[in-house]
Amino acid sequence: MIKLKIYLVRHGETEWNKLKKWQGHTDIELSETGMDQVNNLADTIGDYSNISVVYASPLARAYKTAEILNEVLNKEIVVREGLKEIRLGSWEGMDYETVITNYPTDYNLWQTGAEGLDISLNVESLPVLRERAFLELDTLRKMNDSDFMIVGHGAWISSLLQKLTNKTNNGLWHIENAKIIEVHFSAETGQYYLITDLECSTWNI
Repeated sequence: MIKLKIYLVRHGETEWNKLKKWQGHTDIELSETGMDQVNNLADTIGDYSNISVVYASPLARAYKTAEILNEVLNKEIVVREGLKEIRLGSWEGMDYETVITNYPTDYNLWQTGAEGLDISLNVESLPVLRERAFLELDTLRKMNDSDFMIVGHGAWISSLLQKLTNKTNNGLWHIENAKIIEVHFSAETGQYYLITDLECSTWNI
């Protein structure tokens, strides 16, 4: 069976991750802990030298992660707008408890994609993110005949994996910082397969 291997990497920790603040498109740098996490990952990244290219979100926390890993991989880094984290608009900088307390109705509509979400909040619903993430993955897959890596964000990766596995329940799965998740694409079946075993606990960004 001919298969393409795709490696999904979440960026290292930021101070907002530590404080459990929702980041979205806000451009937060890696924290010292995040830098250490990525450097530790880089110590083992040589096992993935079969890749041909590294795709990265333009947001600093993801791009810096890609740069550190690429010191070992030595591949081209290509920035893709489609890899940006979910847009959370007015909720960026808030934590989960603040959002569900102050915006309970909009929070539920955000998860389900149902009509009525306050557009002035400028938030991207989870169903919209799932479709955006899948379209970006499928576009990159069609551009490549060899294995590649994507360095991005937790909600983006979680939404993509839910789409690939048809487990699009409300909420998001927890994706650890500086973690690699392996996905395969089979040319024979035309399907994606999640290879990494995940503990799919619900995660509130």
